[in-house]
Amino acid sequence: MLAVHVKARIDPILAPDSKSEARPARRRRGRRSTVARALALAAVAVLPAVFYVSQRAHAARTGYAILQLRQEVGTLQSENARLQAVTMSLKSLERVERIATKDLGMRRPGAGQLSAIATTPVSLARQSPVEAPSFWARLGAWLGWSEAEAHESAR
Repeated sequence: MLAVHVKARIDPILAPDSKSEARPARRRRGRRSTVARALALAAVAVLPAVFYVSQRAHAARTGYAILQLRQEVGTLQSENARLQAVTMSLKSLERVERIATKDLGMRRPGAGQLSAIATTPVSLARQSPVEAPSFWARLGAWLGWSEAEAHESAR
């Protein structure tokens, strides 16, 4: 049989110099750059998906808000119609007359209690239009002059 003798490898310990410091730094940079590249690639792949999902969620929330507001508008419209019907029933002339005669003790006027007054309509064309004072008249009034003095000062 052959015996294989394994030699132990012993590396000498060297004092640090500029060449030996550069190698570990390169290895670290290489490892760091690989991790940084992986993180950047993951961010580029994941961020658009996160943005898309957030936009869809916002659109869904907005849709639900619009639906709720439409339902509220429908409710308010039906309430408005109900209130208008109540208002019209309270304003009815038959109801007012019934309350006046039964509750307040009023009665219809007799034949001799009403009288009519004949009037003639006034036409607006018959009235003389009021002229606005001129600039000089307003200035003279403001300064306390008479209208004649205002015309004199204008000349």
